[in-house]
Amino acid sequence: MFPSKAKLLENLILLASITVGVLGISFLNPVYSLLYLAFVAAMHLFVLRKVVCTNCPHYDGSCHLGWNNLSSKLFEKGKEGRFEGNMKRVGAPAWIFTLLLPIVAMIISMLSSFTFTVASTLALYIVLVGGAVTALGAFGCSGCDMGDRCCIGRVCPFAG
Repeated sequence: MFPSKAKLLENLILLASITVGVLGISFLNPVYSLLYLAFVAAMHLFVLRKVVCTNCPHYDGSCHLGWNNLSSKLFEKGKEGRFEGNMKRVGAPAWIFTLLLPIVAMIISMLSSFTFTVASTLALYIVLVGGAVTALGAFGCSGCDMGDRCCIGRVCPFAG
């Protein structure tokens, strides 16, 4: 259902966003950037795969990010009825934290000591996150039947 190239593109843009986010947080404090990276890795590789993906109707099917493949290798299928609640309680806050924390950290860094390096990194990060959100919508939400059950799909202009 979702082309492999689209899955790869979405994941590469997300990876680039997170990488630039780690760099951006390091301007504030390198230890914070390592803590952020640990949080993102644990949350997105394991916690969300267990809490959200195992309960998704696409667990055995076609996920626009391909994360159902990772989830099915790590965890047994959950109950589909838990998807929406888990997405609201865990998924949405995890994504909001993941995407917004680097922006906040870079703004704080610039308020204490403005540099064009931090400003450029912030601009790049915003472009990458915008690209990630656009790719998610264009490749993911537009072909997904979960728009009414997914908190992202409810606000995505591309949702089907």
